[in-house]
Amino acid sequence: MSTSIDEISCPNCGETAQRQQDNTTCEVYSYCSSCGWDSETGIKDPRKVTIEWCEGDVQTLRPDYSDEECQEALDSIGKHLRDRSIEKGWEIMEFLLDDYDREKEQDESV
Repeated sequence: MSTSIDEISCPNCGETAQRQQDNTTCEVYSYCSSCGWDSETGIKDPRKVTIEWCEGDVQTLRPDYSDEECQEALDSIGKHLRDRSIEKGWEIMEFLLDDYDREKEQDESV
């Protein structure tokens, strides 16, 4: 297996990251040891949770939309989607933290 390794600028923190390319399959994998950014998982900071929506998500709900229409729709609804996701996210986080607290209490009582 032939692999090329070079350095790139991390898109998350700007520090030096490594990019590895399998020269047989042309698969590329990048990783930043400074902040934990990973090109495969998209994790930019393991201490944060992020949600990203893309054209493919729109196309799942609107299969008749072209790629361009999907991007236009995202551009149009993006701010509202972000605001509503944050609002619902708080509700979901509160619910999940209640479950977490209950499980933690049960574990401590055992």
